[in-house]
Amino acid sequence: MTGYWFLRRLWVFFFQAEDGIRDFCLSRGLGDVYKRQSEKINVRMYIVLAIIIFFFGGCIGAIILGRSKDFLDYIMYTDRKTGLPNRAMCDIEIEKYAADKLKDSFVFLLIKLDNLKYVNDKGGREAGDALLKVFGKVLKRAASSYGFVGYNGSDQFIGMFEECTVQRAEDFKQYLEELVHYHNVQTPNV
Repeated sequence: MTGYWFLRRLWVFFFQAEDGIRDFCLSRGLGDVYKRQSEKINVRMYIVLAIIIFFFGGCIGAIILGRSKDFLDYIMYTDRKTGLPNRAMCDIEIEKYAADKLKDSFVFLLIKLDNLKYVNDKGGREAGDALLKVFGKVLKRAASSYGFVGYNGSDQFIGMFEECTVQRAEDFKQYLEELVHYHNVQTPNV
């Protein structure tokens, strides 16, 4: 409601006030005074409009600049088929761990889709891409509370889980198998 009140006051200040000044000046034969006064009002109006445009333009510019990094990261580091981090991002994640000795609680997973070539040969590239997309969604869901997963290209997915026990890694494997089985039962053709 405050914004509406402010806009109404601006309207009265710039437009209705000008009508009142014009009527007052013209009724007393002061057309020259009205002309100078209306020039002052126009200058004030343009200054306020410039400030408003600058403010909103600055806000929009800040939003665009702030989101541009996210957009570029998505373009550069996300695989379009799977929706997971791509090979470049996988390499960056591997580089993070390459310099230091890994803890005993670190788990590295390599998941290979053995039947991807068969699906591509039988159903075409579209079928293979659909399989990658579906498996990417399932893997992302399964690993959401475990750590990093990404698509390393061809038919390989990798996972890197910090602070992960052997039992927790086995739980992840079992959970992933259950999700894949559930998906296969629900949508047997994909």
